Amino acid sequence: MGSIKARQKTLEYFIEFILVIVGISIAFWLSELAEEKKKDKLEVQYLQDILEDLQADVELIEYLTLLNQSKTTELERGVAMFQGDQRNINADSIPQYTQIIGNLNLFYPNNFTYITLKQSGDFKIIKNHDIRKRLVQLYSSYESIDFEQVNLTKALDDHFYSEYFNNYDMINDRIVNREFMTSSYISNFIAFSLSQTNSVLVFFERSKTIAEQTIELIETELKK
Repeated sequence: MGSIKARQKTLEYFIEFILVIVGISIAFWLSELAEEKKKDKLEVQYLQDILEDLQADVELIEYLTLLNQSKTTELERGVAMFQGDQRNINADSIPQYTQIIGNLNLFYPNNFTYITLKQSGDFKIIKNHDIRKRLVQLYSSYESIDFEQVNLTKALDDHFYSEYFNNYDMINDRIVNREFMTSSYISNFIAFSLSQTNSVLVFFERSKTIAEQTIELIETELKK
């Protein structure tokens, strides 16, 4: 009799133990399920924000591409002018080229969402490997654009403008030193600006292609 009661008691304890384990497992499962749903919702929000950023980037790149293409056309005329007989160069026409050089048409990407993803450690929330790969490629390409832009801006600020304004009276809009305006110093900076702008245009095209590919991937992912 005693042994039967003992077995019943043991069985009851065992059943209670199993119920506790099952209860804990269900609680963990529900918690993980809620966390996954939270991550999925956050991923969708990030993808939507990045999509808006990239669409704005593409529009800006297209606009700046048109401006820079017009700039290169003008600079090419300046280079061609210096390639001819320099005695025929009109010093009065040089200030217009210096204004063109100063039209930098700088690109600054909408990168707040991407930076937030990287700095918060949430980048892994984006499950699609191809999207993550394209984003890394894209913002690396953006860095190349920035590098070219900084090179041109720094060269103009550190060297060109200081020398140019020693030879040009901005207040009276008057050339002080006409020989300087037709010198190799000016021609070199026209050529340098043309080269840097062409480099930027190459990276614009590359970035636009990657951005459009990423947009397509994100739109497909959001439809799932």
